[in-house]
Amino acid sequence: MRLRDGAGIISNEQIEKLVAAIGLQGNEAASWVRRNKNTVTIPWDQAIVQFKTREMPKWIARLEAALPNTDKLPPDSKGALLSVAYNRGCSFNLSSPRFAEMRAIKRHMIAGDFDAIPGEIRSMSRLWTSGVAKRRHNEARLFERGLAAAIETAPPAATTPLLQQPAPLPVVVAPPPAVVVSIPPTPERPLAGSKSFRALLSSAALMLGQYWESATGWFGHLFSNIPSIQTDVETQISAVKSLQALLGEAGQRIITPGAMTALSISLLLYAVYRLTIPRGA
Repeated sequence: MRLRDGAGIISNEQIEKLVAAIGLQGNEAASWVRRNKNTVTIPWDQAIVQFKTREMPKWIARLEAALPNTDKLPPDSKGALLSVAYNRGCSFNLSSPRFAEMRAIKRHMIAGDFDAIPGEIRSMSRLWTSGVAKRRHNEARLFERGLAAAIETAPPAATTPLLQQPAPLPVVVAPPPAVVVSIPPTPERPLAGSKSFRALLSSAALMLGQYWESATGWFGHLFSNIPSIQTDVETQISAVKSLQALLGEAGQRIITPGAMTALSISLLLYAVYRLTIPRGA
């Protein structure tokens, strides 16, 4: 104990008595205690004040100087290491086998591998069979409790918000262009050249083939203003007469006036039907 460690807390006379005992060990220290046990009395309240305000700050500074990354430890974990160092000293560099765990603790602190430290503290219990071994186990549990509390109270990891994606543009599907099929109009045929009109002429030719002489007058009067039609009909009538002549008597029996008339009427009806079609196919 140094003078400033007790200054202002205990009397100077008590401090001088205690300073005289600095460095005594073993039997010599025990003998000094027997001689002076009634000369220095320090109440609990004074002892706590001295421990908190003088002793602990001194050992905290020593621990931080001996071990890197102590500022990253949660309070309980740092307190557990402080308890170890207060009991065994900051012996993190000693080469003796007794301090193998102390050296390992320093390696773990350098690497930031804090989870491995409680095991090293427990391993020190190999050195004692007394209550000190139990103290090491308690220190290990305190260190673990500090780590667990730090995990529970750690704020959630900040997440970088996703960039605001622009709203997709509406997909407008244009209707396919209308396919316009241009159908050229069917040219109108002259009535005189249509099939319907030719059917009419054929039927008329059949009848006129039988009654040519009597029909000459009205036929000529009807078609006199269309010479091409008159010629066409005369050609068809001539063909009918030639057929009759070729067949002879047999043709007269087959092509009877009644059959000729029925066929003529049928062709006339067909001609009328065809003439009702606008384009006259």
